[in-house]
Amino acid sequence: MEDVVIIDAARSAVGRKGGSIGGAHPADMLGQVMMQLLARNNLTSEHVDQVVGGCVNKLASQGMNITRTAWLASGGAIETPCITIDSQCGSSQQSMTLAHNIISSGAADVVMACAGDVPTLETLAAVDLLRTALPDLKIRVVNVVDLMTLQPENQHPHGLSDRDFDDLFTTDKPVIFAYHGYPHLIHRLTYSRTNHSGMHVRGFAEEGTTTTPFDMVVLNELDRYHLAIELVENDHVERRRRGAF
Repeated sequence: MEDVVIIDAARSAVGRKGGSIGGAHPADMLGQVMMQLLARNNLTSEHVDQVVGGCVNKLASQGMNITRTAWLASGGAIETPCITIDSQCGSSQQSMTLAHNIISSGAADVVMACAGDVPTLETLAAVDLLRTALPDLKIRVVNVVDLMTLQPENQHPHGLSDRDFDDLFTTDKPVIFAYHGYPHLIHRLTYSRTNHSGMHVRGFAEEGTTTTPFDMVVLNELDRYHLAIELVENDHVERRRRGAF
């Protein structure tokens, strides 16, 4: 397991309601902190593999993925995936825990990939369940921001090389991929990849109409529980649990 350390810390200015910085957009304030940390440590945004942020109330100007908005607004590399954690009274702590797990996990026994805001949240929730139930299982989470990176580099300018793709998704480990569209698209984009046969994609299955977001993911078997169950029932994971390799 990799050693993980905190190399620096910074915060935005402190204000009060109706004060001089009351009109500042949260994304601009967060983005300034991000860029300051990079500058102080002689880094550029291209050095960053992933950005994890915490936000207790993802509403109004802090809505959607505020971490991604702040990163791009401040000039961060568009290829860098970003995620925002909303854990009431513990968002910052949970974001640091997730970042630690991403760095320290090293080699993976399985990969859980996701594309889209809701599938990403459900995937992270599934990983949280699995880390509690199967603490010895090494799970790698891959958040796909640009679907075109799934294609080979000779088919699209954003495509990953086979080596880079295999480094992320492995060549022989099961991949549980949660996608907010039709599953066949992911299969089409990855059909020529080494581990295409190991891709298990869950997405929209024409179930549900007007209902709550969580009902929709449950009806389409894209929720955290279906994702966790599929991973646990995978033959590779079952052999791993029995100590067969």
